[in-house]
Amino acid sequence: MNKRFASVLSILILCLISCSENETEKPNHGFDLPGIWRFQPGDSLEWANPEFADTNWNALEVPGNWENQAFPRLDGFAWYRLHFDLPAEYLAEDVVFILGQINDTDETFLNGQKIGGMGDSEKGESAHKFTRKYPVEKRLLKPVNNVMAIRVFDMGNLGGIVRGPLRVVKKSNLVEYQRPTGLKPPVTPEWAYEPWIWEDDENTQAAVMSLVGGYETHSIPVGAVIIDSPWATAYNTFVFDSVRYPDPQSMIEILHQKGIRVICWFTCMINNDAPTYNEARRRDFFLNDAEVFEWWKGKGSHIDYTNPEAVAWWHRQMDRVFDLNIDGWKVDNSETYVPDFSKCFRGEISKREYTVLYYRDAHQYTIMRSPDAITLARSVDYSDREDDPEYSPIDCTPASWVGDQRHDFSARGFGEALRNIFKAAEVGYHFVGSDIGGFNGGPELTKTVFLRWAQFSAFNPLMLNGGVGEHRPWKFDSQTTEVFRYYATLHSELVPYLYSYGIHAHRTGEPIIRPCETGKWQFRLGNELFISVLHNQESRRIVHFPEGEWIDYWDESKTYNGPDSVEYEAPLLRYPVFIRSGAILPLRVQDEITGHGSADAAQFLTLLVYPAAESDFTYYPDPDTSVRFESNFTGEELVIGFDAIKTPLIFRIHLNQPPLELKLKSGSDLPALETMDAWKSAENGWLYDGPKKKLLVKCPGENGDSILAKF
Repeated sequence: MNKRFASVLSILILCLISCSENETEKPNHGFDLPGIWRFQPGDSLEWANPEFADTNWNALEVPGNWENQAFPRLDGFAWYRLHFDLPAEYLAEDVVFILGQINDTDETFLNGQKIGGMGDSEKGESAHKFTRKYPVEKRLLKPVNNVMAIRVFDMGNLGGIVRGPLRVVKKSNLVEYQRPTGLKPPVTPEWAYEPWIWEDDENTQAAVMSLVGGYETHSIPVGAVIIDSPWATAYNTFVFDSVRYPDPQSMIEILHQKGIRVICWFTCMINNDAPTYNEARRRDFFLNDAEVFEWWKGKGSHIDYTNPEAVAWWHRQMDRVFDLNIDGWKVDNSETYVPDFSKCFRGEISKREYTVLYYRDAHQYTIMRSPDAITLARSVDYSDREDDPEYSPIDCTPASWVGDQRHDFSARGFGEALRNIFKAAEVGYHFVGSDIGGFNGGPELTKTVFLRWAQFSAFNPLMLNGGVGEHRPWKFDSQTTEVFRYYATLHSELVPYLYSYGIHAHRTGEPIIRPCETGKWQFRLGNELFISVLHNQESRRIVHFPEGEWIDYWDESKTYNGPDSVEYEAPLLRYPVFIRSGAILPLRVQDEITGHGSADAAQFLTLLVYPAAESDFTYYPDPDTSVRFESNFTGEELVIGFDAIKTPLIFRIHLNQPPLELKLKSGSDLPALETMDAWKSAENGWLYDGPKKKLLVKCPGENGDSILAKF
């Protein structure tokens, strides 16, 4: 890719980002504070009293936002006061007042009571770069004549409230405040649904290859590996450190030969010790005149995504790694360190606007370079961002994880992962997961925490194992290896099912994980599977079933009816997983580990079918092709129809008795087979497996057909 084309490409991406923002992002603004504000230089705490008469103060007409409304050359104290009414809907619950950016410190009062303050005038600490967000209990609110008084101290320059929103947001809506509405997730490539792995103890080429080799030795499937930081010569040069990674090209080629995709880590900052930093600073490619911020990887400045030349230059840095044929990026957090408002190429930008530009540019340039590549970014992470837990916008997040948790079941460990994942699903992120066993912190990772987290993650779109400390299952014991292998294999088998729901999410906005209204930490994975999470040391829990009939995954002779509740026992090998009666589940089976087939099924698409009246499933082999499967069971007759599909099919149909007659509607050959060996070697045919109560059918799919069985 030549430099001129790359520059044009970067500008095009920037335009697409801006258009996307203008067309689809419609913030939930809340209630704008109206009317006439009063302003008075000087200082008296009496001015916080709602009864104080301020009619002789200077009047300021203010719309929904302040824009340099302070008087010039203010130095020292001044007060702003506002009288306002509130609609009834804002009196029924606690609210948050959003009060813009203030030079330099403030104390804010509502109806005579202090509700917040930022900065410290005595210490000379300014908080002028941050938007005030002050929670207020509903008992302080009145329907008419509320009085807000803001005591401002300015250390010189231009004082007062200088920019940003002035409004009231319901506390229950704060997470949605300024969140884009109506966005649908992008298409996630099928390979990304395979299990992911990584390590964060050695961060070397040798460690990566040893990790991959360990999974290979223990027959645990792997679809992607993350090369996490530090991997580059500095943050973020996009040049591999030759000591840590002496031959990255060879490493990537070997991993690709094994069917494993490669993801590299980056953020939107360049550290000031990086060899590229001075060039970017000289060319004004940073926010805030290259102001240096201390962050968790050192000290650096933020790339200015509003500057087309900066973006083109940034893309050329990324190209150094793209040219090695990587498969995407782990786009990590450094935008948190951006002030609430920043100076930029186009003038000024808010933190949220910058965040959107960062993640959107990473996604759009990645898929422009390689349509099958991906970006992995945070979706929801409540850690340190209780009031604003969302990171990457939904429509540019093909894959997401939910931040860093501790190695335990606590509210900062597995409990936080559950909270983040359920919230992410609730707001519309479709491809979500967490670091199995937690990323870092807390006690040493135990076998129970590791396996229960792994079992849960097997039923997430993203199954991700890695972090600081021991995460390799074979380093615990043989049972841990066996259990982890089973669930990683099951997750891999579910890829056609998960991918189909990923396409459904892209088309409709409906997520793959669907939290249940009843029962703590319960969800449906798509429509066919129901999971009740084991979220502590206990091996049993009360399961509250959704409406309908549910089949125990581990013992298909057992069924449960919603909305019943039962106490369910799950020893360490098992997890509370249930299949909807009537379900049709497409699987990709490669071996015998889960019992859903054997190696002879590798070239087939396997369908698990649980007949019950009428049901259907739409399978997507790719984003533009749909294949509909239908099942109709009367008790005396079973009809399973399917559209044309290039892949031959295996049906594993759960039935308590063998059919009296079975054929294909088209009349194609479908012989009855006598033994399992004959079944495994045949291209077409059927067999009833009595002990497992499974009717097994092999048939071609290329012309579409129907299976007809009579009982």
